[in-house]
Amino acid sequence: MSAALPIPVIQLLQVLTVALGAPMVTGVIAKVEARLQGRRGPRVLQPYYDLAKLARKESLAPEQASWFFLAAPLIAVAAYLTIPLLIPVLTSYGLPLGYMGDILGGGFLLSLASFVIATAAAETGSPTRSWDRAAPRRSRRSPSR
Repeated sequence: MSAALPIPVIQLLQVLTVALGAPMVTGVIAKVEARLQGRRGPRVLQPYYDLAKLARKESLAPEQASWFFLAAPLIAVAAYLTIPLLIPVLTSYGLPLGYMGDILGGGFLLSLASFVIATAAAETGSPTRSWDRAAPRRSRRSPSR
């Protein structure tokens, strides 16, 4: 029995479902959580409004940052959107790229995205980084008599 839609279309629909549906899920969770706490809560579509506002903002980069700082968010989004190509979301049958990974592969991609963002943040040359500059230590000498 063949699928009603071609496989590449199904894979594209899976990626679009995850990319466009994720803000809706977080909006519903925030609304339900607020209701359980006796508050009114944000609108269900609030995450979409936040994403639209974020897209209109100016992008800034530190002067010391390299190309990796600018590429890290794109790498992270690509890693997040690769997961629906490996793990079926809309279908119950295997996907052409499904042999390349399973739930462990998905976990690896999530870890990779987090690692890339953390590395980009550490690469900025910010003075708040503590591992590249040791704090001056006070010597504990006994007072001379």
